[in-house]
Parts: sequence; C-alpha cells; structure tokens
Amino acid sequence: MAEMFDDIEITFGSERILSREHAAFEQVSHIAEGYTFIDAVADQKAFIERLAAYLGKSARGLLPQVIDGTLRFQVLRKMPSHEKLYLLSGENRFRVVTGSANLSVAALSGWQKEVYVAFDGENAYREFDSFYKRDLGVAAPIKPEYLVEPASNAEPPEPRTAPVPLTEVPCVQILSSGVTILEERPKLPSTGLTSEALRAATLEGARLRGLELDRAKDGRIAVNATSFVRALKAHQTAPSDGGDDRIARADIVLERSEVYLDSIAWLGPKTVLKDEEVASDATLIVDYLASFGEFFGNTDAAIRAYWMFLCWLYAAPLAPWLRQAAIIHSGDPLAYPVFGILYGRPNGGKSWFCETVANSMFGGVWKQLRGVSFTANRALGLREQLGAVPLIIDGVNRDRFTREVPDLVKFDRERAGQYAPIVISTNKQVSAISPDIRKRAVACRIDAAIPDRHSRSFEIAHRAHARMGTNLYKAYLRKLLPLLSEMRAAVGEKPLEPPDLLETSSRLLREVIVDHVRKAPPWMKWVTNDERLAMNDRPLLGHLGDIWANHRERFGINRSSHELIVNFGGDNNQASNFEKLVPAFAFKRRLADTVTVDLEALEKIYGRQPFSQRRGWLARLIGR
Repeated sequence: MAEMFDDIEITFGSERILSREHAAFEQVSHIAEGYTFIDAVADQKAFIERLAAYLGKSARGLLPQVIDGTLRFQVLRKMPSHEKLYLLSGENRFRVVTGSANLSVAALSGWQKEVYVAFDGENAYREFDSFYKRDLGVAAPIKPEYLVEPASNAEPPEPRTAPVPLTEVPCVQILSSGVTILEERPKLPSTGLTSEALRAATLEGARLRGLELDRAKDGRIAVNATSFVRALKAHQTAPSDGGDDRIARADIVLERSEVYLDSIAWLGPKTVLKDEEVASDATLIVDYLASFGEFFGNTDAAIRAYWMFLCWLYAAPLAPWLRQAAIIHSGDPLAYPVFGILYGRPNGGKSWFCETVANSMFGGVWKQLRGVSFTANRALGLREQLGAVPLIIDGVNRDRFTREVPDLVKFDRERAGQYAPIVISTNKQVSAISPDIRKRAVACRIDAAIPDRHSRSFEIAHRAHARMGTNLYKAYLRKLLPLLSEMRAAVGEKPLEPPDLLETSSRLLREVIVDHVRKAPPWMKWVTNDERLAMNDRPLLGHLGDIWANHRERFGINRSSHELIVNFGGDNNQASNFEKLVPAFAFKRRLADTVTVDLEALEKIYGRQPFSQRRGWLARLIGR
C-alpha cells in the first residue's frame, strides 16, 4: 500500500503488534499491574528489531522511503491502543476512515469482514487529526538508522541487523531532553494472568525484571536520563550465581582497531574523544591510586601492586590473541596471563578497586560472579559469553579457592583468540597462594588496610567509583590496538623472546595519563613481565626475612644435603601457609610444623635477585 502515497506516518498503538503473543499481552498488560516504563523499554527494543527484520525480509522496497523520511514510524510508550484511524489528505481532498480494519490490503479492500466508517471533508479531518495528536505526546519516533544500515548512493539500502542499545530505545532517548516520567501504579484487581508472567516469555522482558528505578518523595517511580543509566548499569553489573542471562559482550576487531559492545560500535578510528573527558578520568584514577598511601601497612607496595594490576587488566582482553600465537609457535603462553588474583589483608580495597577499574572499561559494563557460587566450570562458561568484558569473582574464601582455582588456572587450555579476563578477589581467609598459581596469574598481595569508611581515602575511592568514565580506556586502546598485529607477528618470529604486553601496556597508559594530568606520580612507572614474576616471589622472601629478623632459632641448615629447615614452633597452619609460598623447584617436604627447602636452589635463584636486603640475610644465613 505504501506505493499509493507520497508521504506516510504510521504510529503503532502497541510495541507487540508484530508478535505472536500480541493478543494476550494486549488483554492483560494494563490490567494486572499497569504498563510501566520498563515494559515500554523492553517492548520498544524488541519491536524495533522485529520491524527492521520485517522490512528486510518482506518489504525491502520501503527502505528508500525510510531513508528520505517519506515513510516514518512512531510507537506509543504507554499502554497499548486498539484504535484504527486512517487520516488521508491530498489535492484539497480529505478523508477519515476508522473501524476494525488493520493496515493491510486484505483488511482495507473488503477481502475479509470488517467495519468501516468514513468521513469526508476538511472539518472531519481536522477533528480526527486533533484526536490523533492526543497520542503524539506519548509516542516516540523510530529513527531511520534503527531500521536501515547506512550505504553509499551506489548501493541499495540494507536493513539493520544489529540490536538496538537499551540506552537508545526511543522512550529512553526522550529522557535526554530533560523529561522526567512519573509512573502511576494503580491497584487494580488481578486477572489471574499477570503481565509479569507473560512478559517473562520474552528475553528482553526477563532481562529487565530486576531493574530498580529511583523514586520520588511520594513513592512514585521517577525516571530521568541520569537515573535510568545508573539503574541500567547497576542491573547489568549486579552479582549473580552465573545462571541469569544479563550478559553484555564486547568484541575486538584488531584488523580495523574497532570495538563492539553488544554488536554496537563502541570504539573505532573515527570515534571522537574529548580531551577534557579523558583528563577527568585520568585525574580520577591517579587520585584513587594515590589514596592508598593513606592506608595503614605497606602502602608503597600496595600502590605499586594496584598500578601493575591496572596495567595488566587494561591489556588483558587482548592477551588471548597473543597466547594463541604463542601456543601455535610453541612459545610460552604464560607470558600473557589472563587471570588476576588480589589477596592479602581485609579492608585493603580489593573489591572496590576491581569494580572501579571495570567501570572504566567497556561502557562501564562487566560481569560479577558471587564467590559462594564460583566454580571453575561456571567461570569458564561465562568468559566465553562475555568476549572481552572482564569477569570479576569477588569474595572467594579459602576452601573454594583451594578447590576451584587450580582447576581454573593450572589446567587452562583455551586456544581461542578472544575471551574474558578473569579477576579473583579473595577474602581474609586466603593469605598465601602457591607458586604454580602465581606464575600463571597476575597475583598481587595487598599488605595495607583502611581502618574505617570515613577517611579521606574512602571519599576519593567513592568519587572514582561513581564518576569514572570510559574515555581514558578508549584513549589507551586507540594507542594499543594498532600495535597488536605487529606484536603477534613478533611472537611467531621469536616465540622464546615474546614481546612484553605488560610493559607496552604500562608505557602507553602512562603516556595517556601524563598527557592529561599536570605531573605523573613517582609510582607510575613502566612495569615488565619479569618484574611481575619477581613480585610473585616477594611474599616468600619477605616471610623468610621476617623469620630471620625475629626468630633466627627457627632456621636450621643441613649442609651435607643442602637443606634449609624452617620450624614454626608447633603452628601447623603457619607451616602450611609457608609451604604454599615455596616454589616447586625449591620445596622438598613438610612434616607437621617443619618445612624443608632445597638450600642450593634457594641460593641459585634468589641469591641473584635484585633484592639487596633479601640477598644480605640470605648470604648471612648460608655463611657467605
């Protein structure tokens, strides 16, 4: 029918006009609970995507009219409307048609039983036009770009196939103009068939059921642009047990230096980045890391550890691509770790740090798995769905860590080029991590803590968590992505001397930050993979140094067998924790509260380490 008209505007009275469950939803959606803003978000997203698919499959001839604006679509954002109203005008002629007929050739040509009422003349047209405009105030236009892919003049237009982002659904877009929507929730009698039960049949409705919106003082839901984005972000990043479908996915196309979030372009060579927004993020991250200096304990080491962890996590989504090359060319995939572990003292800011950094990455969207629900299989399954989006596992206790992490880290055989980095944040029960785990992961021990939540450092952390954007990460990726192809080629040429991704990451991140803040702090240095591995040994060396300084009588040496015997005075738990710190090449045996170490291996490996203080006591211990 579109060929009969020069200009057409169609307002759909229901988002579900093209769905099979249309009739049932129409009957109950505004009776059981009221038609809410979240209902409209879910329905409009599904409707627009379905309309685009319909145009591509059955009505490609309409796509040029969609592009030039002579065919326009709108959709109501309140409860569904059953009205059929056709307003026709042209060459000073006016006609109104209403009745039961839907907009189809079959309905309007008399091929099926319908009721038609027609009014001719301009007066009738104007009267019904005002009636039609009554709904325009609660209707949202569907942008052409949601239905048609951009194409050059030489190519025919193609229907859009990518999903519509939730933040760009029409009824969400109107919030950007400063509109606030107050929802009324009338208490009406239930029909026995609730809209909630029906809506669960559609994927988008199920995903949004837990989205909690702000409320006004009188208790009504009040929706504006800021509150919706905040609620959506909180919903998408809410901790889960791995069984829900709130999965955001990021895909990195290295050949074009592009990043897609849920199939929508998020970063590309033409993406505009504002210096002031990058500077804002850079200032927040610098102030945040510096705030750990106000903690109690080894604050310098904590800041260095968090800086290294930040440099690793920013680059970790790209590590699988280099690991893949290392495996193919018989290199060392452990040079590109895809697991990160934060452990140490409680109240050390580990969980908050993970969330803040993840907020600064792919659109502020990440996945969090509850520590009590963590299993190796569940984590591996989730990371495949997430693409490059980080998976954070928070609050892992000692029993679950001991049972699940070795299977996750030690026996990881993934050869895909893209999957999510996994970050594990432990609780206070995990005080030591074995060397076979540390060498396969970026393991940072945080030996500092904050006494209360009212200090200045907590205020800085809260500000960074709340305000951190993604512009710093975008600027960083813009520098890093073009280098990856050359780095992968270098892995193939010299697999035993692979390029250092951690060093490259720390160098580029420092460059971006220095370009946007007044002065770089002294702890913001390049970090190499060798330094990361050396940091893994510091817990062992530090523990030995403490015992040497305070309990030398616990040391024993058997020179004939080249053994160092460390006694823990009846404390089997301390002996067990110490055993976990000793690398396999140096560990000999443990008997109750006594651990025996290969002294020759200890001297050979750590006697050459650049820790002068540690080397001093080691030299005195072995009599050299």
